[in-house]
Amino acid sequence: MTQVSGQPRSTEEDGVPTGRQASTDHVGSDHVRVLRLRHVVSPEDHGSDHHLLLLPPGDHDLPATLDVLEAVSIQLAVLHRVARTTTGNERLRLPHQPARPVGTALARYWASAAAHARAAAALPGVEAGSIVRTTAEESLAAATIAAFELAPVDAGLTEAPLAVRRAVAFMEEHAGAPITITDVAAAAHMSVRGLQSAFRRALGSTPLEYLRSYRLRSAHADLVAADPSRGDSVAAIATRWGLMHAGRFSQRYRERFGESPMTTLHR
Repeated sequence: MTQVSGQPRSTEEDGVPTGRQASTDHVGSDHVRVLRLRHVVSPEDHGSDHHLLLLPPGDHDLPATLDVLEAVSIQLAVLHRVARTTTGNERLRLPHQPARPVGTALARYWASAAAHARAAAALPGVEAGSIVRTTAEESLAAATIAAFELAPVDAGLTEAPLAVRRAVAFMEEHAGAPITITDVAAAAHMSVRGLQSAFRRALGSTPLEYLRSYRLRSAHADLVAADPSRGDSVAAIATRWGLMHAGRFSQRYRERFGESPMTTLHR
């Protein structure tokens, strides 16, 4: 991963522009900051010159130069409230390092929500705390949670049956191994058919769909954190997570994250 840094040309507080200059190397403990950047990209990125980078609370070492078009600060309290409303769980899975969106479609969705929040803040007579501002800010918070996958992986598991939670724990612990649906059902102490029905009722998916999604998310996280100069490779990371078919992995990865695994690795 290429490390980057810079000064934003404008900042935002609570999802609205302030126009002040601010350092991007420190983010307060009560909010996250999303930077909208401009730089040259490869054809695999579909020619877009706008990129997003989420900075979690804390100090960040960003040694290269960023062309920052905009910085948006979003209160953690708003993110927690929206997470609780949408998933039933207010916990957030904040990254430890600056993070990119999980796909180009979600990045565009976030940009649209930010533009809406900006427009709402600019309306004459609309004050902070008004229903217009609050709705726009919560929409931006929801877009941030979705675009950067801030909701916990187990957000939908709080009320799930014990057997489903056992199955999920088994799959996550053994995600890199060639496990089968029979293995998962045995770990959950259920029949295959019973487990599939329980999964659909609790999570709206099958056990193997959950496993595939977990493997893709895990591979994506490792690719984001990887460094090709240290010998990290797409093949090694895919193998680590049980994604043995290179072509199928690349196709599903691109469908999920909007770019190839190689593009993510070399960012």
